[in-house]
Amino acid sequence: MRFGAPHFTHAVCAEGGAFRVRKLEFTSEEAEAYMRQHGMFMPEHAEEISKPRTIVLETATREALIEVLRQRWPLSGGQSA
Repeated sequence: MRFGAPHFTHAVCAEGGAFRVRKLEFTSEEAEAYMRQHGMFMPEHAEEISKPRTIVLETATREALIEVLRQRWPLSGGQSA
């Protein structure tokens, strides 16, 4: 599930029995390839090509994830709960 505003910035990923919030990120190579193919690159395009990469939060359960996000969003740095 992707979230953020005004454009998606993070994604919740269920991986290996844990719930992780990952930053949505893209590489300069991906941005350059998009620019070559489409002739423009705007924030909407960054959102389109971004992939869940850097882990900023990990919890053991969905309920724990919801509680952490409810209490401490936005997060600063990576955290585990």
